[in-house]
Amino acid sequence: MELLAAAFIAFFISLLTLQEEALHAIIPYDIFNIIDDYSISTITIFSIIILGVIFILKNCFIAFEIYYQHYVAGMMNYTFGKKLLHHITQHNYLYIIKHNTSYFREILQADCLNVFQTGTIALATLLSEGLIISAFIAFIIVKNPYFAIILFIFIAITACIMFIYVMPKFQQWGKIIQQQGINANASLLQFLYGFKEVIIRQKKRFFIDNYGHASLTLNRVRAITQTAHHYPRLFLETSIILIFIMLLAFTYNNTNHNDMVIATIGSYVYIGFRFAPSLNRIIIKFNTLKQITPSLNRLYQEYRLEKPAHIIQDIPEFSFKDSIYFHDVSFTYDDNQMILHNINITIQKNDIIGVVGQTGSGKSTFINLLMGLLQPYHGHINIDKKFAVHSKQWQERIGYVAQSPYLLDASFAANIAFGEDNIDYKRVEELIDHVKLRDVINYHEQGIQTIIGENGVRLSGGECQRLAIARALYHQPEILIFDEATSALDNDTETQIIDMIYQLKSYYTIVMIAHRLSTLHKCDYILNAKDKNIIKTSLSDL
Repeated sequence: MELLAAAFIAFFISLLTLQEEALHAIIPYDIFNIIDDYSISTITIFSIIILGVIFILKNCFIAFEIYYQHYVAGMMNYTFGKKLLHHITQHNYLYIIKHNTSYFREILQADCLNVFQTGTIALATLLSEGLIISAFIAFIIVKNPYFAIILFIFIAITACIMFIYVMPKFQQWGKIIQQQGINANASLLQFLYGFKEVIIRQKKRFFIDNYGHASLTLNRVRAITQTAHHYPRLFLETSIILIFIMLLAFTYNNTNHNDMVIATIGSYVYIGFRFAPSLNRIIIKFNTLKQITPSLNRLYQEYRLEKPAHIIQDIPEFSFKDSIYFHDVSFTYDDNQMILHNINITIQKNDIIGVVGQTGSGKSTFINLLMGLLQPYHGHINIDKKFAVHSKQWQERIGYVAQSPYLLDASFAANIAFGEDNIDYKRVEELIDHVKLRDVINYHEQGIQTIIGENGVRLSGGECQRLAIARALYHQPEILIFDEATSALDNDTETQIIDMIYQLKSYYTIVMIAHRLSTLHKCDYILNAKDKNIIKTSLSDL
């Protein structure tokens, strides 16, 4: 379309400037016989209409091309991002806790966006602009081979300079932007998640400075890269316009028909003004591709990262009828120091067990092994001595309540159902009464549809824990695990929560981690984490 437009501009200028004899010379004989019956003015009007149609069609095609490029890039970003997130979930819990949340946010958002939005658009632009430039060069070769050689040499020299000196700089800048993006994001999340303590401890300056340092470096490098993107345009526009001026002067001096020169100049001017931006876009997109190389490398490494042997199994025939069996279980996080060593324990169904131990003794590790989130370094954990705990069916039977439960910035109902599209509101209402949240719900005009704020900011600590217990009970689990779920509560609230937990004894196997022994007085027995071991004992023996 661009080449057709350039050729028709030359024809149109010729039509306006040449005599009929000269016009006959540039139009094939058969076509001239057809239009010979029309006056020059009529032919000119039709030519104006055709020229307008050509430019309308050209720009409509370009508009569709731009839309299609961004649509395809967006769908690729969506598809790969979803696959990558699924791929990450295939890794075990140990892999997740070794990375901070900013890392995963960066690869799933910034890196995917860089590669599949910025990168694919850059590739599409390189292809389309490359075809346009190739067509223009072919046109120039036909019109003036010597000038085409000069233009080709100029492009080759420019390309060598870009590949040798400029593009490596963009790759370095890309790495800096990538790392400082992670740092700035991490600093911001730390500031927001710890906002209350930041304010109380008067540490605003520390976190603001950390964010500011990363953000300053990030924006400085971005400013450099954005500026560097414009330098090729200024250089190319000046150089190409000078080359075309030289060509026009040469054409004028070596052509006897001044009217023909005007037509040639018209086509060359159009090509010149279209050629320089095309070549500039190609160089910018090459630099862009080099800049996103770190994102591409990290996505490739993440996606190609070999998944560990610990994969959640699908066991349709799974059942929990008798016991949870730990046999010679040992665990280490880094292969250097054992956290737990040769654990042999049997937990009977419907037991209520307390887990105690000093900080760092392995209590939480024991719970994560029990839930199938971690794979034993040695030994195995089975249900009824035949089903693995790292199975989908086992984890579906677990109700887990953390010390600081994660609450969605959503309604009471959405937090209880947690991830369910079709909420069982009857079940939600039953659980609200069961965990004694009815007065809280009735206080709010919108009831169970009331938005509780990010991480339950509008609720008290006890209300958050009750909500978390309701969530744990929503899917009717067979085992309830409380990971220091009451340690942050006041005595009265803790007593109410503990009494409510003990009322569930007849229906569930219950495992409670606690620091305060007073909360475990109704447990059947105690598991004491000590000296890399888990010892079965009673409360009176502690």
